[in-house]
Amino acid sequence: MLAKLLKYEWRAVSKLMLPFTIAVLGVSLLGTMMLRLNLYLGTLYERSAVLNIFSSLTTVFTVLVVLAIIGYGIATIILLLQRYYKNFFSDEGYLTFTLPVKTSSLLWSKLIVALAWIAISVVVATAGIMIIVLFGTAANGLINQDAWIMLENLLHNLAQALQDAQAVIYFVEMLLMCLASVVGTVIIFYLAITIGSIIAKKHKILVSVLMYYAINMAISLALTALYAVMMTMLWSTGVGIGENAVIHIVFLGGVAIYAVAAVAGFLVNNRLLRRKLSLA
Repeated sequence: MLAKLLKYEWRAVSKLMLPFTIAVLGVSLLGTMMLRLNLYLGTLYERSAVLNIFSSLTTVFTVLVVLAIIGYGIATIILLLQRYYKNFFSDEGYLTFTLPVKTSSLLWSKLIVALAWIAISVVVATAGIMIIVLFGTAANGLINQDAWIMLENLLHNLAQALQDAQAVIYFVEMLLMCLASVVGTVIIFYLAITIGSIIAKKHKILVSVLMYYAINMAISLALTALYAVMMTMLWSTGVGIGENAVIHIVFLGGVAIYAVAAVAGFLVNNRLLRRKLSLA
């Protein structure tokens, strides 16, 4: 049943997200072409009024493209949260909760598809920026060689650093912390919407936002307390705290807190939806 829910959820979210995704890639290509045309015209005409106007338009459009890419990431989160609220707490909720499936399966389908589209939005936003930087700023040839060399050097330095075992451990811990924080944040958003929709008769979205900040503040305090306890324990052993220990504490502490928040948030949300939900 989860597979069917995932299929339905993916199709529904894709109908919302694909137009935005195509639009972002489209404006990135258009911005790239305008930059290339501006550079080309600059080699033909110097100090031309028409060229100055076109350069100004190109600058404005490039800024708008960058803002569109940033807005795409924000819109992704808003649309995913709006769909969660609409499916569970609007009139659609009556149909959703009459389906012969577990509430946990409904939550899993929402979470998995949301994480997939967040990953896609990161890839698309990065691709849009790379298209502009690599192809839109090339004075000669297809690709900006300086930018390409910088990218190659960055990847080369990363590969060199990962040859060290300690660096690999840092890198894995950092990825785990990023993954845990993203998963935890999405679940916390869902939990805040659920709590806000249950306890508030009016202004449910406002209450949901306040609940999110309250839960997030509690997690930040817990993370700070965990760091303090771990460092105090290390100091009490008489070993002291070296640079490596501090880095491990930061990464692993973050993984632990966000993992606990994600699991607890999912379980509490599932229980609230099963026991306390009222769509009246």
